[in-house]
Amino acid sequence: MKVLDSSFCADFLRGRDHAKQYRLAHRNESFALSEIGFYELYHGAVKVGRDPVAVDRDLPWVDRLDYTPAHSRESARIRAELAEQGQRIQHPDMMIAGVARSLDAPLVTSDTDVDCIDDLTVENPHKMY
Repeated sequence: MKVLDSSFCADFLRGRDHAKQYRLAHRNESFALSEIGFYELYHGAVKVGRDPVAVDRDLPWVDRLDYTPAHSRESARIRAELAEQGQRIQHPDMMIAGVARSLDAPLVTSDTDVDCIDDLTVENPHKMY
């Protein structure tokens, strides 16, 4: 399983080539998005006047992940590690990275801000395709 970031899903929903190519190249793998990521996608949809239910309809191949205490603990560790390095990223990005790292799963994202997180495998389709 690979954990998706909302940035990748947003690119996929917008029909961006790198996101479509990544999905096609990995069509036999399982993908999951945490509820935090779904929230970000719903917020984006509402902001542009789109029905947030369309997000669910347009991503039927994406499994949902609850945000668990293990995810919260790993997110807190990431925040502390970044603070020690003098780095800072958005809270939702730390939380989604915490999900991926706690599951020892790759994080698929179009963002580069998570590159500074240690022990996190990142796949960036924007860089790959």
